[in-house]
Amino acid sequence: MASRPYPGPVSSLSQRVALAAVAVAAGAGGCGEDESAADRYREDAGALCAEAKREVNALPEPRTPAEVEPYLRDGLELTRDYDNRFRDLEPPEELRDEHDQAVRLSDRGQRLLEGIVDDLAAGEPPAEVFEVALPRLLRYTRESNRLARDMGVPECVEPLPLPGSEPA
Repeated sequence: MASRPYPGPVSSLSQRVALAAVAVAAGAGGCGEDESAADRYREDAGALCAEAKREVNALPEPRTPAEVEPYLRDGLELTRDYDNRFRDLEPPEELRDEHDQAVRLSDRGQRLLEGIVDDLAAGEPPAEVFEVALPRLLRYTRESNRLARDMGVPECVEPLPLPGSEPA
């Protein structure tokens, strides 16, 4: 029998978890004083988001429930690196508040992702773990997207599933 990705929302949701964590980590907002500094910040944040998405997309998707936890652990390691790199960006004054909000949101997203990985490592069924975590994950992603749009960093916006559809 041909191997196929684990059916249902687990494989697609696990990728969304990792991507959302990256978006939370890298999302930001604003406009302001020294346009060249703001433009440089936006360029750096956008490049960081694009690079993070490429790396997360390069992770092999889990094909079985047993592969979900290691997949997310790898995604978590990637997002920690990007979180730190985002935290180190120097926003201009007019983007400072949005940057700080994005850092705080990133921290919450990291804790959520760590909890998901811990629950999966403890043997919790992936579908149940995601069912509980998905509402917060979507809320964090929406807020991250708002910050990214406010700051003018479209590379950091993550697509969300359409209402009533399965997460992509």
